[in-house]
Amino acid sequence: MFLLEETRKADKTSCISLLGQFYEVSSILAGQKVQVRFDPYDLSEIQVWKDGARQENARVLKLRDPKQQQVKAPDAESPAVQPTGLNYVELLYEEHRRQIRESQSAVLQDLIKGAGSHDS
Repeated sequence: MFLLEETRKADKTSCISLLGQFYEVSSILAGQKVQVRFDPYDLSEIQVWKDGARQENARVLKLRDPKQQQVKAPDAESPAVQPTGLNYVELLYEEHRRQIRESQSAVLQDLIKGAGSHDS
């Protein structure tokens, strides 16, 4: 009874803009002017009227934010990844320690050979 009424033109995708929000209307209204009636304090119901006849209510259009990553649901067909029991960080650390020991051993052997040649 105390609804505001405004005229909007539905675009070719059957969408209208109202108070900074996009709404979807019936596809038969694409490209046409429609009247929308609404309570500015409660936008949960947006009535759509065309030529004095009430149409299906407008629905809030939920736009996808391109910044948000889509979370894919796991496929029922793809098997779950089984843990191997390998800890690659530990393996890399052990390999690094082995390389250090080898290089220190080579340096020590060079020092021993060098000290032995000075005694002669």
